[in-house]
Amino acid sequence: MKQNLALGFALLVLVIGLFNFFKYVSDFELLSDYGKGYLSGSVIFILLGGILSFLIIRKKIQTAQTPE
Repeated sequence: MKQNLALGFALLVLVIGLFNFFKYVSDFELLSDYGKGYLSGSVIFILLGGILSFLIIRKKIQTAQTPE
């Protein structure tokens, strides 16, 4: 149950980061310093969500393949 909740949180962070990234990446040259910082924060969200999702899914696969 904890893994499913953590995976849901990681995927939520990933989706939020992707949404914000694609919303503003095309206007990168027009962004202020604040906007560029917002965009770099979105990249951090994407990395964090992607890494957490990868680790949780890998752990779930490893535990499912372990014979009892």
